[in-house]
Amino acid sequence: MEVAYDFEDVIETLLYSDQSQTNGEIGVWGWRFLLFIRIHRKLQLIKFKIPLPRLPEWIPCSGKCDNYIEQIVWSEILSISNPSMANRVVSPVEEKVSALLALEAIHPITKKAAMLNSTSLTPYYEDVISFLSFDTREERRPGDEVGNFLHRCISSGCFLVLLVLDLENVFRPKLPEAVGKLNRLRYQGLRSTFLETIPSSISKLQNFQTLDMKHTSINTLPNSIWKLQKLRHLYLSESYQSKLMLQPGTNSLTTLQTLCGLFIDEETLIRDCLDRILDIKKLGLTISSKDEQPVSLRLQEMADWVLKRSQLRSLSLKSIDRSNQTWDLELEPLVGHVNLSCIYLLGQLRKPTVISKFPNNLLDLTLSGSGLAEDPMQTLDKLLNLGSLKLFAKSYLGKNMICSFGGFPQLQVLKLRKLEQLEEWNVEKGALQALRDLEIRLCNSLKMLPVELLNRTLLKIEVIPAQP
Repeated sequence: MEVAYDFEDVIETLLYSDQSQTNGEIGVWGWRFLLFIRIHRKLQLIKFKIPLPRLPEWIPCSGKCDNYIEQIVWSEILSISNPSMANRVVSPVEEKVSALLALEAIHPITKKAAMLNSTSLTPYYEDVISFLSFDTREERRPGDEVGNFLHRCISSGCFLVLLVLDLENVFRPKLPEAVGKLNRLRYQGLRSTFLETIPSSISKLQNFQTLDMKHTSINTLPNSIWKLQKLRHLYLSESYQSKLMLQPGTNSLTTLQTLCGLFIDEETLIRDCLDRILDIKKLGLTISSKDEQPVSLRLQEMADWVLKRSQLRSLSLKSIDRSNQTWDLELEPLVGHVNLSCIYLLGQLRKPTVISKFPNNLLDLTLSGSGLAEDPMQTLDKLLNLGSLKLFAKSYLGKNMICSFGGFPQLQVLKLRKLEQLEEWNVEKGALQALRDLEIRLCNSLKMLPVELLNRTLLKIEVIPAQP
């Protein structure tokens, strides 16, 4: 089964899997649409959109629900419980979504007294396998409250079978050291929490598989993380230049399949450290250095290391200087990476001809700051499976661009942004036949759109000029 890397990767599959088994009806998950409201709101917070009708904050319970449930109040903390779910999920992300969708998985909070009286915690939270918080207030109080609640639950013997702990968008949650007692925990979501530290007791979580720290204020992880022998997916905070100070000569993090947001500088060890990560499938790196010579050496080291990661499916490489301006980017030919379907490159390519050595199975390509002097379309149109192409600022520095007959047979999305020197773009008949979405933003020197594209009824065209 494919590895699920993020929330949206599995949401649609899980929503409709049961529907296909019940001839189009929701079947035994009669209340799934209620829980989907919560997912919809969760996705909205991270700017994913799923169209839904406007629904009330609470909906009376049907006869299928237990008699003691009178109504569901959408509280700030939604608790999930269903031990049987552990047998049907296959990855941390699917556990998170499955538990949220399953009818039996919800423990509605109908009385606030249950939150105030510690003796009431056990009946509600003893068998909980998934805990998600939806409190997005930008103040200290939510973080303190969720931290105190977690501490009380764990101290009361609750949450000990917890698989998923997701605090996304809770402002700086106060994580207690007691989280080290959650021996079964597999997924911890701290995205967009602006958290500054995580407890060292995380090293005790020997079943831990996914740690999401995107958009936090954590730039260095505790040394104890090297004890997590089953960690598979690690998302770091790119904006805070998160470093991974790997210890040479150990087997730390050798099971990683996802590593995103990692900051590489002259202090980062590659030999005997990063090169121990053999089965990486999704990789996102930013490389920078204080001095030109060290960064040049590091660029080549990284290029050689990436070349050896033959299992890659998604690759994001960024090269910047200390002023966050684009810098040189070294990349070796990747034509042999048959599983690689997504590439994002930010930086001036030292070897521009490398774009002719991309794998044939590439589906999604983004170039930014590449500094290409020759028309990239004449090379990239040979990628017969390419479905999305984005050429951003300074990726192409020429004045003319042409898409030849038969080129880009599968391309559906094309975005051109801030190609300031581009003046003329020609599209021959028979080119870009599958194109459905065209965006041209801030290409102010472009005189006119290709005539071949103007009369296509199925093509959405959006042109956004610079503000006067």
